[in-house]
Amino acid sequence: MTSSATPHPAHSVLPALAAKATHETLPETVIAFAVLDGLLEAIEWANEGVAADEPACMWLSTLRWTRALDGSVPEGAPEPPSRWTDEHFRAIARSLTPEQRAIVNEHADIQTLRGPEMGTPSRPFAKKRLPDHEYQNDDAARLALRSFILGLLPDADGTLTNRLTRDAAALTHGAEASYFYAQSVGRWANTQLWPDVHTATEESPETPDLGAFETQVTTAVSEVREPSGGVVRPENSATEALLEFGNELAQRWAKATS
Repeated sequence: MTSSATPHPAHSVLPALAAKATHETLPETVIAFAVLDGLLEAIEWANEGVAADEPACMWLSTLRWTRALDGSVPEGAPEPPSRWTDEHFRAIARSLTPEQRAIVNEHADIQTLRGPEMGTPSRPFAKKRLPDHEYQNDDAARLALRSFILGLLPDADGTLTNRLTRDAAALTHGAEASYFYAQSVGRWANTQLWPDVHTATEESPETPDLGAFETQVTTAVSEVREPSGGVVRPENSATEALLEFGNELAQRWAKATS
């Protein structure tokens, strides 16, 4: 938690990520927003003095997204309690074009989230459910956005960021290398979004390879450093719905963590 005279970075970061989402990056963007709201739910409980399991909250939030996509949660999975995000997830699902829906349905992370169990670092349930050393094709770059977004929680020594990004990665990924990648993105993001939290003498993390998400992330970082006064509203209906979600999520996240 922190307080500052400068605007909370969430106000710039989340709308920028939403507005720059493309057909190809839309699935990861929605998952990243779901993961962040799951963590927000845990923080809201903590603010009321009630302990909550952060990874479980993140997983339940992703189940709300699959419920909006499919009309029900995966067979055998728990039914998440209703939450304000349900309306936004349904709006995004309704707005998908046939092309977008095909991309979402075929996405490896979505297919994993359609399983009945929650993946953890010690017990991953990624699509192929192979031993760790056999995850040769585990695409770590798909974790870029959710790991970057988790950097919105200030963390001077990286301990919290490492734990959260690892837990969030395990929801869909099974390789140890993917967890290390997620942690590297989270630590880098934290230094970009909260420079005042980090000392000038500490070594800056190396910029990770962000792959297809580089435009989204670099735009979000630039909005934090030199705000343009607002993002350009997208023409795509699903991205427009995602932007509405991002704006509200940003407000709630800033309120809960300021």
